[in-house]
Amino acid sequence: MTEINLWSFFSVFFFQMLGALAHFRKLKNTKRVRGSYFDYLFSDSPDKSAATVLLLAGSAWFSCTSGNGDLLNPELLWNLIKSGILHVPSVNMLLTALMAGYTFDSISNKGTS
Repeated sequence: MTEINLWSFFSVFFFQMLGALAHFRKLKNTKRVRGSYFDYLFSDSPDKSAATVLLLAGSAWFSCTSGNGDLLNPELLWNLIKSGILHVPSVNMLLTALMAGYTFDSISNKGTS
């Protein structure tokens, strides 16, 4: 494979960032962080957040180069939904992207107050 679809890459990355947001919400609910999601990512510990973003970008890249990222291509998903099809591999990829974002953020960004 010599090229990737940018729509697929950004879709995977977006859902991974939603997974990281879910991890932030857990930390926020358990009072382990203060402030907003923006503070969590950029102000509190930018080095740990940079590591998280790099891990997520690398994961999205490898997802797309393997072809799995194309399962989250918005054009594909829209056409499938219009056709009345629930594409199970796309749902699995969406859940995998969310889980990867949550896991990578959990590993690299502990979020101590």
